[in-house]
Amino acid sequence: MNEITVLEETALKETARMATESRSRMISFRLTAEEYNRIHELCFAQGARSVSELARVALNMLLAQPERAQRETLESRVGELEGRLHMLSLEVKKLNPPAAPTALRLTQRFG
Repeated sequence: MNEITVLEETALKETARMATESRSRMISFRLTAEEYNRIHELCFAQGARSVSELARVALNMLLAQPERAQRETLESRVGELEGRLHMLSLEVKKLNPPAAPTALRLTQRFG
């Protein structure tokens, strides 16, 4: 079994266990129309009965493997920072263009 399948199985077991318990708490947040449509399509593709069920399963997957979520978040943040550093290095190069080859040779030769 691959890691995703194990996570999904764990989350589904937790969701099934919770199905027998009374659900008295609610989480609410707003989505753009595009986000909602993508999530609704994912519900259909994953066989979830509703957006709520998909959200519960997804959150239970995160709860089952919090270190994975933290690692992915960290990797995402590092990737974003690397991108910003690259953009900054391009801006610095614009401000300080490399020396002309002749000037560089003269500097190397005569110090």
